[in-house]
Amino acid sequence: MKGIGLLLTSAALLLTAFQSVARQKKQLDTQRELCTALERMAAELGEHSLPLPELMDELSSDASTLLRPFFASLILSLQSLDEQSFSASWRQAVDRQLSLSAADKTTLYRLGSYLGRYSGQMQSDVVLSVRSELLRELQRREVSASDKRRVTAALSAAAISMLLILNL
Repeated sequence: MKGIGLLLTSAALLLTAFQSVARQKKQLDTQRELCTALERMAAELGEHSLPLPELMDELSSDASTLLRPFFASLILSLQSLDEQSFSASWRQAVDRQLSLSAADKTTLYRLGSYLGRYSGQMQSDVVLSVRSELLRELQRREVSASDKRRVTAALSAAAISMLLILNL
């Protein structure tokens, strides 16, 4: 009976560690792809001054599975602007559809209040500014990601070892 408890506890520890690493990877992937999408958004706004519905449609059609729900949500919100402002819809889409840290979400909120309200070049400048902030944070996180994975693995191994020692 002791062995089954040890096995279940060890499995739970490993599952928690794997989930933590997977969540971190998803956040990094989302942030990386979002930076790419923001670069394209800035180019489209600056060069072609695309209207938001067309821009969101283009970004949605080219987006990965991580970002497609975000842009699809924005497309739907643009169809009901009389019920809610675009900046509020943007904020909700960021909260509900993007797997990002709270700090990254806060950075993105700022962008929603500019899109569709100012000249194409001003919108493009703000998009590039937000992108550069997200990119700096992404680079910082990528450097520390491998360290976090090692620490997670070491702590999991240590906890399992302690359980084995205590059950001998």
